[in-house]
Amino acid sequence: MMTGSFIVLEGIDGCGSTTAAKVLGSQLQSHGVKVHITNEPTDGPAGALIRLALKKRVTLAPKAIALLFAADRLDHLNRPGTGILALLEQDYIVVSDRYKLSSYAYQSTEPGIELAWIKEINRQAREPDLTILMDLPPKQALERKVSQQTAEGMELYEYQEKQEAVRQCFLSSTKELIDKGHKAITIDAGKPMNEVHEEVLKLVTATLEA
Repeated sequence: MMTGSFIVLEGIDGCGSTTAAKVLGSQLQSHGVKVHITNEPTDGPAGALIRLALKKRVTLAPKAIALLFAADRLDHLNRPGTGILALLEQDYIVVSDRYKLSSYAYQSTEPGIELAWIKEINRQAREPDLTILMDLPPKQALERKVSQQTAEGMELYEYQEKQEAVRQCFLSSTKELIDKGHKAITIDAGKPMNEVHEEVLKLVTATLEA
């Protein structure tokens, strides 16, 4: 169980992936596992610019944002000493809140951007050992988000109409991963959060022990 493994949690905004990643990390650490919790966009240079764009503090073309995500992802993977690949070599379990499927789902639903192009610019990014899609209807996700912040302060992609298209892309992309032989699972993120967290732990534990 102590060999490196790359786990990714995906889903629309409000699905609970950020909290689930933190809880998973704590659960694994309590069993003596070396864990590194991370997320995308990262805190690197490209990630910092992405965050400014998502918060509408700078204006960038959608294709430029997509390229920044791809660049941030490659930096996330290959950063010397602290990148995902380096940590996997040190037998860490790396858990990332968001990865390639988020780019597929969000950028490909922008006008004028094709999913095939998004896949091409992310072609060099390593596939996870396990992808867990936390599926949640956009209406429920939006209710969660509104309870935390006002609509005025919500990020660029956090609107119900957009989220429905994003959700469908997440679902189809996860199925495609499965069809290609990668380990990917969709779970119901609308259940009580403690049940969701336990399900995530069981799936990850089964992957690590396989």
